[in-house]
Amino acid sequence: MAQWKDVKNNMSRWMGSLSDSTKLSEISIPGTHDTMTWEGTSVPLFSRTQSYALSGGRGQLELGVRFLDIRLGLYEGQGFALFHGTDDIRDSGGRKFFQEDVLEPCIEFLKDNPSECILMSVKRDQFDDKWAFSKEFNEKVEAHSRWFYTKNEIPTLREVRGKIVLIRRYKHGNLGIDAYGSRWPHDNDAVSSYAPRLDINDHYNEHSTNRKWRGVRSYLKRARDDTLVFNFASVAVRPFPLRSPASYARSINRYLDRYLDVLATPNKIGIVIVDFVTPSLAASIAQTNFEGRNPKPNLRWFEDRYCVGDFWDMELRDGYSQNLKKTDRYPNDEFGSLQLQNVPAGWEITIYDNPDAKTNDDYCRIRTKQDSGVYEIDDFERDRNNSKVWVDYRRDNGLKGKVSHVKIQKV
Repeated sequence: MAQWKDVKNNMSRWMGSLSDSTKLSEISIPGTHDTMTWEGTSVPLFSRTQSYALSGGRGQLELGVRFLDIRLGLYEGQGFALFHGTDDIRDSGGRKFFQEDVLEPCIEFLKDNPSECILMSVKRDQFDDKWAFSKEFNEKVEAHSRWFYTKNEIPTLREVRGKIVLIRRYKHGNLGIDAYGSRWPHDNDAVSSYAPRLDINDHYNEHSTNRKWRGVRSYLKRARDDTLVFNFASVAVRPFPLRSPASYARSINRYLDRYLDVLATPNKIGIVIVDFVTPSLAASIAQTNFEGRNPKPNLRWFEDRYCVGDFWDMELRDGYSQNLKKTDRYPNDEFGSLQLQNVPAGWEITIYDNPDAKTNDDYCRIRTKQDSGVYEIDDFERDRNNSKVWVDYRRDNGLKGKVSHVKIQKV
């Protein structure tokens, strides 16, 4: 398997370092939500979701993005225009974007980088005629058939290098991977019951940042060889009180960056679709396909539940025992959750309400049963026993925000 150090300096061709036999469902793929909104829409505060152009020097494709979210509608006899819901997508001079503004840059990129493929999700986003939309779009694809993969199957890279993989989110078509209707529900999640299997996380109206991140985080662990996992980290505008997609992206992308930074690689995480993609975030997602990131075992304590908010890192050290009232390095009574980072099997972490580690008050024992990877203990007041960890909580009057002693030992 290729090393990331040999790939990272040419993000235009990172797929070229993967084996021809690799299925798309086995690849971690950076994607962008409402890909074409970087310059403006009729309501930019509500509808702008990107800051990099599609292509050209330092565009999304050159940054490593390989999933595009394209929303189309038939427009006044001029063909397919781009929309974000009811909002027009235009360039900075006010010119409407049409399908050619997507298709032509993609084809040019693939000519220059034939090792790559582009997954293109196409959704009908206007109240135009469904039959006319399907007929005209299919004709457009067939006119450019050299550049499209249109089977309703999950392909290998060998089958799609130099091609656009069509993911069809419109009715009455028979081209591309079927992702219409119940296979891709609005503002929800779903797992397809028949092939090709899709697993969708698209809760775009989840306006609680913590709940949104927990959903995204859970889907980072659902990648599997026979299923395309589409994980949207994007959030739609909240009207009252007003919060824009850009504001949500600053929070969610920060959590995602932080998660990926401690994830050992290679590690499949599916297709991760973000607002306001950055070069570092696209690279971090692509990096999970390659060897080269081997973070040291670590305990990361978070102030809030669900592993969000301020945090403190603690070295995994056998025999460590610390009264948190007697150190300036860690706060007392503030730990709310714990992220295990690449902790091997056979370690036990015990946290106590009592500063002297006595068991006459609340305490919780956490034991790893196998390598933890990146694993979250979101709540210290809940027992659990699964393939990765065993957690035993002993209640007195509650432990949340009351941790005063930490012990670490190898068992």
